Amino acid sequence: MNRCALTIRMLMILRARGTKYPVSTRVLAQELETNPRNIREFKKELVTAGFNIIEKKGPYGGYMLDEEQLMPVTRLTEEEMAALEEGISFMKGHPEVSFYPAYRSAMDKVLDVSHQKVPVSIRYLESPGEKLSVKLQRMLDLVMEAILQHRTLQLEYQGTKNETCLSFELDPYDVIHYRNTYYLVGFSHLRKEYRVYRFSEKRMRSLTKTKDTFLWDSQYQLMSIISRFGIIKNDFKRVKVLVQKDQVDRFEEYKGWGVELKKEAETPRGILYSFKSPDRYELYRQIFSFDGKVTLVEPESYREEFTSKIHAFLETGEPYDDSCH
Repeated sequence: MNRCALTIRMLMILRARGTKYPVSTRVLAQELETNPRNIREFKKELVTAGFNIIEKKGPYGGYMLDEEQLMPVTRLTEEEMAALEEGISFMKGHPEVSFYPAYRSAMDKVLDVSHQKVPVSIRYLESPGEKLSVKLQRMLDLVMEAILQHRTLQLEYQGTKNETCLSFELDPYDVIHYRNTYYLVGFSHLRKEYRVYRFSEKRMRSLTKTKDTFLWDSQYQLMSIISRFGIIKNDFKRVKVLVQKDQVDRFEEYKGWGVELKKEAETPRGILYSFKSPDRYELYRQIFSFDGKVTLVEPESYREEFTSKIHAFLETGEPYDDSCH
């Protein structure tokens, strides 16, 4: 692929994925199958052509495209956009599928043509469980809409330590799912800090969207917040895995490993990562999907259990997931 084609392809990726969050140089280089040093040259070409390419520094940095320059061309319905998002979220969780790269490329092209914001997705810390009631589902839909629009919510909530129901404004940032329950993560105007609120008929009395908008906090880190204030901070188990170097981007792209993900060391065999995992069976399933290219190192009890399940699968041929219930 020549330089011009690669530059255009980089623009398409940034239009599809880089208007809200930075796309790293490493990810761009992998997608374009080129040397990371070339990415800066492609960026210069796009700037010369009139595109405002924003460069974010730091460990979560990369390149972003100024979304104010994008003009709507093809309008998709909310249901169509939601369907695309569900498909993308599902495929990210199953990158072992042989046509995953082609699917990801196709979605980039579709989103590049539409220029519409992709709906915000729910962060699943484990597999989805029971469905919400009609009332709570409507509240969840309203929250997802408010997150996308950066709109402040008016929330009436009965906390476990409150004798009365409190009414306050909240800037919504995320919805997470854990142990068959959905939680709203946001900045409370009342408490002046980030808090976590459970979607519950008993606790969440009412929720409305206000006309006020809020500026997104660039320092916001979901995993840091739920580990400090969340309902699952005591349920995490520190895990270490060894990832082969050709699988690092795919490993880091999946956001369901747990909290406090960090690189521990680089070895000849790969890169050692550590994180706190909330669900060991979901952890086993994800490691299994990497076909031996991610090795579970610690804790020893997890490693032994996972190894025994792999041996059982090889001996009996029974589906791996069936042994994890």
